[in-house]
Amino acid sequence: LSEVDLVSKALLTRPNLEAVARETDLDLRAQTPQEMEQLITGLQKRVAVAGGRDQIFNISYADPDRIKARDVVSALLNAFMESSLGAQGDDADMTERALALEIEDHERRLEQAEEALADFKTRNLGYMPDDGTDYYTRLQTALAEVEEAERQIRLVRQKRDVIARQLEGEEPVFGLMPSTPA
Repeated sequence: LSEVDLVSKALLTRPNLEAVARETDLDLRAQTPQEMEQLITGLQKRVAVAGGRDQIFNISYADPDRIKARDVVSALLNAFMESSLGAQGDDADMTERALALEIEDHERRLEQAEEALADFKTRNLGYMPDDGTDYYTRLQTALAEVEEAERQIRLVRQKRDVIARQLEGEEPVFGLMPSTPA
């Protein structure tokens, strides 16, 4: 529905129109309940709501008495404003409930994020920085350990190569032959 339709529906409710008829003494024109019904139906047909651009509406009513037409439009406007102001209290309650729900949602999402973080830390315990050490310090320590391991590998390879040459007989082996007494 467009804004004009919404305003028309809010403005032209039966309780509003009955209140406008009483306030402007239009109800004095009706002597019977059927005439009152015709008066209310006539009000609904003769009140026009137009506009809606930038929430500015044009409310018009046609009546042979110019002052009566002005009074009807004024009463309609007052009724609309009063219903809007009355709804603001409801809107405040609704807004408060909506904010409470929003806060609950944020709290729930925060708890889920905290649980996910705790789970991540548990799964990646070995990769997480220790207390008092940062990533750069741990990286330097790891690089030093790699360098030490590579040094150990070089020493083991050198020993292997020496043993291999000794087995091939390239170099004399000392201490393996029994010594002869002099």
